Amino acid sequence: PRSWTVLTSTSTSGTIALGTVTPDAAGRMASDYGTFAVQTVGTSTQLTWTPLPILTWRTQKFGANASNPSIAGDLADPDHDGLANLIEFVIGSQPDPVNPGADSSHLSPSAAVVGEEFVYTFRRTTISLSQPGIGIKVEYGSELTGWQTAVAGVNGVTISVTAGIESGVDEVNVRIPRSLATGAKFFARLNVAVP
Repeated sequence: PRSWTVLTSTSTSGTIALGTVTPDAAGRMASDYGTFAVQTVGTSTQLTWTPLPILTWRTQKFGANASNPSIAGDLADPDHDGLANLIEFVIGSQPDPVNPGADSSHLSPSAAVVGEEFVYTFRRTTISLSQPGIGIKVEYGSELTGWQTAVAGVNGVTISVTAGIESGVDEVNVRIPRSLATGAKFFARLNVAVP
């Protein structure tokens, strides 16, 4: 969080509230950036901004390019490893090609057939879970259209989480019965969306 003193006086009475914040020049609302709070302590009033987790991540990963959508945008893939930035945010990889370790393909989700199940495994960072409104789901199907969402307990799907495979990262295993496939083909993907 960042705080700014917005008012200092010799005495205060009453309350100061954050009013309506208009959208910025690009039409984005203040809530697209994080939360804002006004707090008066003694004779000083501060405005505190807590950025959304994905904004913090973008700043850490892309620095001066954090606001450049062609580099740091949700669907951008500046390191050309086949993983969009939203996926890299969830799996905890390095998306910026100027940084060492930018080829994150070794951290990509994996799939395997184990007995009568199709097992899809992916990494999930705890910071991604704190992103308001994030949707992280595994989808499957026998074609690359008409995806079905894997839901624990529905159609025999099971989902398990191994916590802390490394600091701030869990492993998610989604087991889907192969009997749900129509034909010999079976596909799965990690779908990540933010509002």
